[in-house]
Amino acid sequence: MEKEFVGKCKACNSNIYCNSGFIEGVVQEDKTLLCFECSNKNEKEPKTN
Repeated sequence: MEKEFVGKCKACNSNIYCNSGFIEGVVQEDKTLLCFECSNKNEKEPKTN
């Protein structure tokens, strides 16, 4: 299994890798990356308008 560095999480600055063709995180609309942990935190927080 080959891992390739693709960038850093916008929220926590942890390294994000591509592992056998799968990114270990989420690409946002603004093309930034979030790790799965930070992405899950954002989904659970209620949105305020």
